[in-house]
Amino acid sequence: MNNIEKSTSVLEIVQAIDQLITAVENAKRQSKVISEENHTEPTDQPVMQSAVKSLTSEDYLLAAYLVATCKSERLKMVISLLSKGGWDMSVECKAPSKVDTSDIASRIEQALQETGCSVKELADILGVSRGVLNSYKGGKRFPRPERYEMIVSMLKNLHT
Repeated sequence: MNNIEKSTSVLEIVQAIDQLITAVENAKRQSKVISEENHTEPTDQPVMQSAVKSLTSEDYLLAAYLVATCKSERLKMVISLLSKGGWDMSVECKAPSKVDTSDIASRIEQALQETGCSVKELADILGVSRGVLNSYKGGKRFPRPERYEMIVSMLKNLHT
């Protein structure tokens, strides 16, 4: 699918969502008018169910595609339209907690002083090269979170 076809299909999807929103709003207004005539409390739920089809997994995949391919400046508008159109946008994605690896240099220095090991010996124990260990020690590089956890664990075991 080329960019022109994608733009056209996205535009069609947004127009369809807009039509769906209009239909839902009309159904709400109609429900309120009917309720006032019957002197009962307005209820959106029964009319909403008849006005809006239940969404399938294909609908959600289409919505995900729409969100994933829209421009960042239009994202809030697209999500708003999808929410108003009946898509459940309450799912939150939490970013993985970032492990702070900035103290690796001080941990390595402390281990070198307490154990009396050379940089080469400590590098061999930790399973990294001397150059990598020197880079960590000098603050030029920082380990990935997984490696950081492994190094910290091994350094703690050296002290016991």
